[in-house]
Amino acid sequence: MAERATPKDALECYRSEIAGLLHSRFKTETVVFYDCIFRKRAQPGSTERSEPDAVIKRRPATTAHVDQTTEDSLSTVEKYLSPDMVKQYRNGKSRIRIINAWRVLSNPLDDYPLAFCDYFSVEKEDLVAATQSRPGDDFDIYYVTHNPEHRWYWLSQQTAEELAIFKTFDSHPGNEPACGYMCSFYTSRLIFILVIPHAALSRPDGSGAFTRESVEVRCLLVNTISTEG
Repeated sequence: MAERATPKDALECYRSEIAGLLHSRFKTETVVFYDCIFRKRAQPGSTERSEPDAVIKRRPATTAHVDQTTEDSLSTVEKYLSPDMVKQYRNGKSRIRIINAWRVLSNPLDDYPLAFCDYFSVEKEDLVAATQSRPGDDFDIYYVTHNPEHRWYWLSQQTAEELAIFKTFDSHPGNEPACGYMCSFYTSRLIFILVIPHAALSRPDGSGAFTRESVEVRCLLVNTISTEG
């Protein structure tokens, strides 16, 4: 995908690229995209807006959060999958994961990088469910209360070739931590750690960097359990 492409030009190309990567990485049979968000650090007084085709423009989210609660994830499954896929899931015949694929557009990135919290430093009591609204849609997320035990990390000087993939729901986590609100983090550097909350990090030494721009797509992965690799 060309750098700094416009949302309309980039969206289909990015979806196709990410679908191929997810098919390979997760051995998934079906990838269903349902959200695309472009983020840019905005000047004071500017406004956020939505565009057609589920393209949303927002500022970086600086409050620690998880994209969806478990209950909201289940609602997403029923909203965006076909009735046959939902029936297969309800009958215990498929595994469903919700994935966020996040990429830098202004690189190398040091201005409001995306920071992740180590899953093993988070207690369930640290998560507080809250409802957010945007035009035509209400959804529930987890905010994260402060805990001095939290351990935060970010990828310094992240580039567009270093893709962050994190999971917000898994109906059958297997040997992974058995909870519907956990996330995973993966980049092309083959870093793989278990985390949960994330947030855009304001860094005092990042003022001279490129203004933060990023794109993320959210999607559902569907695998038939009997044939899953």
